[in-house]
Amino acid sequence: PDYPDYCTLDVNAALTSVFVYDGTKLPEEYTGKLIFSDHIKKCLWYFDNDVNGDPDTTTSPHVIIANAGFIDMQVGPDGVLYAIDYLNTRVVRMFTYGQGPDSLEMTPPPTTAPTAAPFAEPDDVEEAGFCYGSNKIPEFEWFRQEDGSFIGDLTFGAVTYTTEAGETRTRAYNQMIPGPIIRMKACNTYHLNLFNDLADWPTGASGAEALNGILDPTITNLHLHGLHVSGEAPGDDVTTIIQPGDIYQYTYII
Repeated sequence: PDYPDYCTLDVNAALTSVFVYDGTKLPEEYTGKLIFSDHIKKCLWYFDNDVNGDPDTTTSPHVIIANAGFIDMQVGPDGVLYAIDYLNTRVVRMFTYGQGPDSLEMTPPPTTAPTAAPFAEPDDVEEAGFCYGSNKIPEFEWFRQEDGSFIGDLTFGAVTYTTEAGETRTRAYNQMIPGPIIRMKACNTYHLNLFNDLADWPTGASGAEALNGILDPTITNLHLHGLHVSGEAPGDDVTTIIQPGDIYQYTYII
């Protein structure tokens, strides 16, 4: 490919945006071509078309822009291709030289971002415990059941976190930052009840509003790293969704 010193140094890849531009505002060599970006390699490419007009992936792509992390591409109301460059925190406007803003009509200004509706903030938010020291962090409490398994309760809720810099409202497990140390021993079964105690708080943005708001701040789940346990419910299922006010019991067979 073009510019190998810029676009092929990393053996990994992360395809983040794919687009076929069929407008008239880009040079002819880009029109009708498959344009794609890779956030890890930090480049934007396009493929030539084969005799059937399809992307010719048997040949190397051509680099359009290097050192850019594009995550989305869309055609604007002016027919120009816009791309969000996450790496450089910018929006790139791509067009043929001479067909830029001076030769196009002004587009209307964007609409105002939606704001969250007011709500009655709970007045019983507890102060979080923190700064325990590496050897004094409280441990999660398990209780042995009659069948020999263990059970324990973990609560995900709102806390107030106060430091010399001021007061912050955030979320925590069992009113602790960080949460408690959870210890388990091999050859045992553990049942962990996770309670989502955020039913009185705003659910956040959804759909199109999520572009300008906080997405699902009151939804949670629990995910483990390093334990050889089942990845299916009621085990370590990353797709489990615990809605505000709900309780879910995880089962870990160690």
